[in-house]
Amino acid sequence: MPRAKLKGGKAKQNKIKLKTKSACKDGRFKVTGTGKIVKGKIGQRKLLRNKTSDNKRQNSKKSLLAEGFARMVKRCFLHISRKKKNKK
Repeated sequence: MPRAKLKGGKAKQNKIKLKTKSACKDGRFKVTGTGKIVKGKIGQRKLLRNKTSDNKRQNSKKSLLAEGFARMVKRCFLHISRKKKNKK
């Protein structure tokens, strides 16, 4: 990693920007105010004529991720997890 020299002669390391994984940033997941992860349900794209109206209505709602998956997704949102830690 390149180092920039300061006036005092000490070397300063450049900070790397934290980037969100592209798999997570397409709006697939959202973080609630309490820190839980919300996702959309599957089955709303095609073959809708074969599905009942009840099924279509239930699939249009959002659902919470399980804790294990939520931990994996939070690692993708590096900037969000850092903000939560700094607020405490």
